[in-house]
Amino acid sequence: SAAADQQNTGGVWDTNYKGVWHLDQTPTGSAGDMVDSTGGNNGTSQTIAAGAQGPGEIGGCLTLNGTSAYISTATSFANPQTVMVEAWVKTTTAAGRKVVGFELNQTGTGSANYDRHIYFGTNGHAYFGSYNTGSGTAQVAASINALNDGQWHFLVGYRDNAAASIGLYVDGVLQTTTASSAGQSYTGWYRIGGYKTTGWPALNGDRYFAGSVDEVKV
Repeated sequence: SAAADQQNTGGVWDTNYKGVWHLDQTPTGSAGDMVDSTGGNNGTSQTIAAGAQGPGEIGGCLTLNGTSAYISTATSFANPQTVMVEAWVKTTTAAGRKVVGFELNQTGTGSANYDRHIYFGTNGHAYFGSYNTGSGTAQVAASINALNDGQWHFLVGYRDNAAASIGLYVDGVLQTTTASSAGQSYTGWYRIGGYKTTGWPALNGDRYFAGSVDEVKV
């Protein structure tokens, strides 16, 4: 007979992980339907159709429509100055848009603060950035090549507060780094698939991301 399930899924991730979303659940729109494997920060799918669930780079993934679909997380965080954000992403869009990032508001389109995000520019390059309130500038690291080629890419953006720098890895290779003063100070939520990006390099306003997203981690 089968033994009882002895998995300790929560124990896989130490306390430095604030969210691990495999995105292999069928979206229902109910609170917490996008399960966080660390056990403390489930996401909720917002206007994502059940048919958006499909084969991913690792298990299932979500293919977001670029018009209304995104995920909002349940738990807020205060001002993460040292942070790493990662995701597997596949897209052909030249419209830009945010893949995953930090915002003042949990839902809606009106966040006054938004940064610490991975996004695609209208040039097809991927970016990771943090916004410095003191200088009033968006500080970004970019991919060397365009990545909107319809292939899966593993994107990892980081901000190292001790080194005062940010950087972006693509498929395990460091792309660029840049000096980074302290990011905006606010309590916010992580979102996957949109929304606010106004004023950031290589972008044309706000909206939602069109493409497939898998294995998002903070």
